[in-house]
Amino acid sequence: MRKIHCIGCFFAILVLNLTSCIPHKELLLLNEGAEFPTNATSIGEVPSLKIQIDDILNISVRTLDMKAAAPYNLSITVFNETINNGNNVGITDYLVDNEGSIDFPGLGRLKVDGLTLIELKEKLLQLLDPFLVNPTVIIRFSNFKFTVLGAVKSPATYSIQEERLTIFEAIGYAGDLDVFANQENILLIREQNGEREFAYINIKDRNVFQSPYFYLKQNDVLYIEPRPEKTLTQRDQLSRILPWLSVITSVTTLILTLTRL
Repeated sequence: MRKIHCIGCFFAILVLNLTSCIPHKELLLLNEGAEFPTNATSIGEVPSLKIQIDDILNISVRTLDMKAAAPYNLSITVFNETINNGNNVGITDYLVDNEGSIDFPGLGRLKVDGLTLIELKEKLLQLLDPFLVNPTVIIRFSNFKFTVLGAVKSPATYSIQEERLTIFEAIGYAGDLDVFANQENILLIREQNGEREFAYINIKDRNVFQSPYFYLKQNDVLYIEPRPEKTLTQRDQLSRILPWLSVITSVTTLILTLTRL
């Protein structure tokens, strides 16, 4: 009798594995659509991030005479000229308000939303030129963050210093896709210009590199939904296996009985 039960358990485990496994092809990325070209191709122009409301901008103004630049920085510390060449600029963060503006010391209120960092840099240089000799403006986003949820290994909100991020890099930050991730229907949620935008991305398709959503923007949210197989495995496995186990056990018992005759 113990032998019968062992055989039945073996078949039950086999059935469970067969009903919950995913074909190898379904786990592969970029395996659909036209083949990749064998020669190098141009990436094209990478879209520049534009400043939005609630962005935090790190802006510092530098020049040879840092005392002259002090009025144009939120905080600045000037050391003795024998240390660090006399220059050490403090952190300067500006919050873009609901009107898309920042209050810049020495220059007043500036409209910045809708500009790229390069465009804002050029604007500041033009405004500073009458007051400073050969000024330099350094601008970065302090709050480039994105969120990855769903069937990934480490769902969370991430903050980075880079200004360019692809969907694959975002998934990499989240520890890669779960084995049950639906690669063909990734939802991207984006808020810009007071509107919320939704888009679905198929990262199995090689044409994803031409997608307008291949590069993420600040505050984007990615949701990777699980495949139906995941739902099945989360259900009560015993309730799915019992009918099979009963049949297998009955057949095994019948076989053993007939072999003894």
